[in-house]
Amino acid sequence: MALFKEVRPLQAIPAELVKPLKPNTPTRLALSQLELLERLLKDLGTDNSGFTADNVMQFAMGALEHSASEVRDTAVRIIQIMYRKNKSAVLEYLPPDDANTRRNILYKNMFDGFAKIDGRPTETQVKTQKKAATQEAEKQKKEEIRALQEQLAALQEIQAEQFICYSGVCSPAGKKAPLVPPPDIGDDQSSVANYLDNLCIFCGEKDDSFNEEGLDLHYWKNCPMLRRCEHCRQVVEIASLMDHLLTECDKKDSFGKCPRCTEAIPKQELTEHVRAKACTRKY
Repeated sequence: MALFKEVRPLQAIPAELVKPLKPNTPTRLALSQLELLERLLKDLGTDNSGFTADNVMQFAMGALEHSASEVRDTAVRIIQIMYRKNKSAVLEYLPPDDANTRRNILYKNMFDGFAKIDGRPTETQVKTQKKAATQEAEKQKKEEIRALQEQLAALQEIQAEQFICYSGVCSPAGKKAPLVPPPDIGDDQSSVANYLDNLCIFCGEKDDSFNEEGLDLHYWKNCPMLRRCEHCRQVVEIASLMDHLLTECDKKDSFGKCPRCTEAIPKQELTEHVRAKACTRKY
């Protein structure tokens, strides 16, 4: 009847529907009133219909106090309808959206509904996303630590081989001795081990703080002969960085070799690099 063109201008039915519920209003009667209000709000809106943000919100906030959960849930739906029409007016009637308010499941569901209307993630979705991001970050960190440990183990093997070469036991091709020759430490295994524990074979630095952890830190941060590849985070010798970028790096497909200077150049820059002829030819 409220939709009849003869009745609608009178706004009589909307005025009756937004009258506050009495504390002793039976559940069925209260629910019928709210369901009718919900339907007419969708059909009539709030423009010259007798419904306003104020009278609807005042009625709905009172209905939130009803003892029946189905009445309260319908009141939440009405508030969400009004939120679509006038967000700022609705929020003026509600407590702040914070952790204390969300302890009330009614308000939690209401504010989650607002988030869906706005296209924002709900609180539960935000927590899930943060948890997933944290787990992924931890996974990547563990993988990076594992990769670095493997690299350090390989570096320590190289260190041992190069130190033995100092003693004249072997002389692998292409290996250069550290810049600073080691002192005479004797031939016994314990002396060799003690000296090796405190030596960086890449830069020749020897330090009493170079225990296992100290050497790891030196390799990662301080050794002038090593650097961490910014593309894959692997620790490599500076002298072999170009070969690493071209053959070993996870991003090796992104690099090309300059035919003139043999440096590893990002492929998108390689043509311009070659055309510029600014690099030095290597024979």
